Amino acid sequence: MLDTTPRYSLLGAVRKYSSKLSLGKGKKDISILKRSVIRIFESDTRHILTAASLDGKKKNRLLFRNFMSKFQADFSSKDCKMKEPVRFIGAGPGDPELITVKGMRFLREADRVVYAGSLVPETLLRYCRKDVKSFDSASLTLAQTHALLKEGYEAGERVVRLHTGDPSLYGAIHEQISLLDRDRIAHEVVPGVSAGFAAAAAMNQELTVPEISQTVIMTRLGGRTPVPEKENLADLASHRATMIIYLSVQRIEEVVEQLKCHYPPGTPAVVAYRVGWPDQELIRGTVGNIAEKVAAAKIERQAIILVGEVFRMEDLAGEKIKRSKLYDETFSHQFRDAAKPE
Repeated sequence: MLDTTPRYSLLGAVRKYSSKLSLGKGKKDISILKRSVIRIFESDTRHILTAASLDGKKKNRLLFRNFMSKFQADFSSKDCKMKEPVRFIGAGPGDPELITVKGMRFLREADRVVYAGSLVPETLLRYCRKDVKSFDSASLTLAQTHALLKEGYEAGERVVRLHTGDPSLYGAIHEQISLLDRDRIAHEVVPGVSAGFAAAAAMNQELTVPEISQTVIMTRLGGRTPVPEKENLADLASHRATMIIYLSVQRIEEVVEQLKCHYPPGTPAVVAYRVGWPDQELIRGTVGNIAEKVAAAKIERQAIILVGEVFRMEDLAGEKIKRSKLYDETFSHQFRDAAKPE
């Protein structure tokens, strides 16, 4: 019985085989049979045997049986399997329950997982099958990591590249995808929860409060990976928006010096260390004293810096705060009419 499960590209396999097949001298008859088989698959019918009666001739029935026998053998080979794309999955900041449902499903189905063990908790691998092939890429180069992805893809495996947080933010996926494109390897990205948003959640904090801040800037201090001059921290600080600074806590004194160009020393600042991990820590302070507090806590990596007036909200609990229009009874929108004045 011909396997017609979705794992295979039926029409593609038929066409691939038909282009090579040679069953004898009856080229005209063979051509008719080939076209008929392709037409059957294109019409999405399973009545394969009806092709044997195309002209009622015994010879054609025999040719058809030979064709289908050889096609079945070729079709069953691994070369005819439809390879699934390499999937870049955002693991979230640390808590294994913060991975998306889609990401978790792909992990459960994976044959091979390549993950950065220095940032991605191994507890996430518990979602995988026991026989999964897992590789820690923490000590690997780009070429070595790519080789693992390519090897799995070419073997017909379901390959996952597991990234911390969200892959699109400081995930270095562009260079990995470029190599996959070069080698014509299909790929897709599944988003994840970034540490900045997880930190806000840990503080029960909104990042965009009406008339305080409606802009969030996500950036980093330039280092071995330079930052474009037009994006230097001091210039970005001029907006005095809510700011989330990644990959810079080890140079927090320099960060503070640049922030002070525009943020007053009393502006709230928070350093979120290993958000979502069991040893998560939130250090609260101000632009004026946060560097001293971080040094005392001996935090030098795996932390983000959050700055802005929105983090003062808990100090304003007794004051009248401007509300958004979203739930304002005097504001009309597509789904609600404004309340009529009494």
